[in-house]
Amino acid sequence: MPTRRKGAAARWSVTFEHRRLGTLFCRMRESLEGEGLESARKALHQLSEALEAHLGQEESLYYPTIWALRPDYKQPLCDLLDIHPHIRDCMADLAEALEIEGRSEVEGRLEGLDKLFRQHERAEEHLLHSLDLGPSH
Repeated sequence: MPTRRKGAAARWSVTFEHRRLGTLFCRMRESLEGEGLESARKALHQLSEALEAHLGQEESLYYPTIWALRPDYKQPLCDLLDIHPHIRDCMADLAEALEIEGRSEVEGRLEGLDKLFRQHERAEEHLLHSLDLGPSH
């Protein structure tokens, strides 16, 4: 069943992206622990670019496709989308903090962003794994 395989591929792709983002969060932590401000800026830029690309894919590709195939998932998808602005705000706060605050404050903001993203990630993966994108008969 091609649709079922596409659904599995989409789930795998999103899960892979989440793991890649997790690696970038770890890289950001490492840079804050002693590699210097320039390294932290570079790690933050990589994390920011990857996170924005991921959220953009969810908004323009994954969620609209799921919505079209499964209109009954409208509310859970809207709930997931509602978190995106908060993730972006946390990322902007982190970037600002990196320039004007001390390391411990930046680490605290990074942990807050990581926690918010992990909650979003778990909810999204749970939703994706609950989908049956195959024929409805």
